[in-house]
Amino acid sequence: MKRQPLLLMQRTYAALLAKDEAVIKEAVECLLEADTPVNVKLSAVKELAVYHHPADAASILLDDPTVRSDPRYLSASKQVFARLKDPALRARLKAAVSDVLKGGDRINPEKASFDFATQPPNEVWGTVDLLASPKTSPHHAEMLNGDAAKFRASMEASKQPRLLEYRNVFTDPSGQIWNEDGQVILSFGEKISTLNRSDVKTIPIGFAANRRSKGIYHWLIDYLARFGWIAESGILQDRDFRILINGEAPKFEQASLDLLGLGEATAPLTETVFVERLLVASVSFRGMVGWRHLDSVFTTLGERATSMAAEHGLALPDKVYITRRDADRRVMTNEAEIEALARVRGFDIYEFSAIPLWHQIALMRNAATIMAPHGAGLSHIIFSPPGTKIIELLPIKDGSYLLRFNYARLSIIKGHDYRAWVEEQYPLVNSWTVDIPNFKVFLDDALGVSRS
Repeated sequence: MKRQPLLLMQRTYAALLAKDEAVIKEAVECLLEADTPVNVKLSAVKELAVYHHPADAASILLDDPTVRSDPRYLSASKQVFARLKDPALRARLKAAVSDVLKGGDRINPEKASFDFATQPPNEVWGTVDLLASPKTSPHHAEMLNGDAAKFRASMEASKQPRLLEYRNVFTDPSGQIWNEDGQVILSFGEKISTLNRSDVKTIPIGFAANRRSKGIYHWLIDYLARFGWIAESGILQDRDFRILINGEAPKFEQASLDLLGLGEATAPLTETVFVERLLVASVSFRGMVGWRHLDSVFTTLGERATSMAAEHGLALPDKVYITRRDADRRVMTNEAEIEALARVRGFDIYEFSAIPLWHQIALMRNAATIMAPHGAGLSHIIFSPPGTKIIELLPIKDGSYLLRFNYARLSIIKGHDYRAWVEEQYPLVNSWTVDIPNFKVFLDDALGVSRS
């Protein structure tokens, strides 16, 4: 089995799903063999961690010297450490990671001289209502309802966003940070070059927005809020200030910064730079609660996008359906039928990949009802005001709750009326199908349509 890496991965994954401990043990022994490819070992580490075997995953990271030199070792260790319960293993893994980072994990940033506005209390909380197809295992809805309740409770303890500063560091297009002594402060699994300050361009003061793109969801939800301190800080008057972004970033990143009036300050990175003062923002879901402290980003973008729609003479309909007919992942086999149901009920259909970012934002800011299959298009509900009705067609499978339920979480802190129709998506199957007759009943109830 170890001579066929793909077979080894498939067998490991199948054993984890079947909870076959004997086969899992055998697979781990094969993974520890020196001639098993490193990429297979690290892929298996992730699956072992996710499927409740973090100790086995840790054994590969700790006992196999071939994985230690791979740049992906650090990101794999982070996934394992988050799930590892054994204190002794946690201590060993933490020490191993510190050794790879050359002690960079012990370098703490300073508090920056700039800061975010004070976070206000949340004015309105959203609601979550889930209904599973009769063909879907009921445990999925039970798990998701439990997640919604825990998340809502956790958001009560809001967390003021922070702006921190590192002095005299290197950073590359992917966002990794290290110093002249080679100590790695932040790693994203890419090779870090040994450099002298004189080898690269120096930036006196920069804001870290450089990253490996993970799509528009992560840009809108994880990154845009981090710009919330800039508008009122006066820093744009400093000619040395630069907003660092990846030179190969998707166009929507620069487009959103242009809409915010930050375009001239951006510095797209194509290679490593040295930054004398590197500002780094930390904002989580708890840091977004209250929203008014982030108006300079989200309200500004919404207002400017709406104005552009008016300038172009574009209608902004009350009901919007975001299609995924152009997607090659999580393909809904009968989306054409869903779109037909939507049209009859007054929805306008939009393919977001075919329209500019400002149009996407304007649509979501002004619609009263938004419906879509799970996908990146729903990220734009971050611009939707409290009370907006969100209807998500949600394919679900074991192990997918963390990512698949993010729009419900976002709706909770945005004050939306969130509804989800839950359909089972089977492991290793890219497509899924909506139970049309039962979904139709759900949809009409969500819309308040009389069936008499």
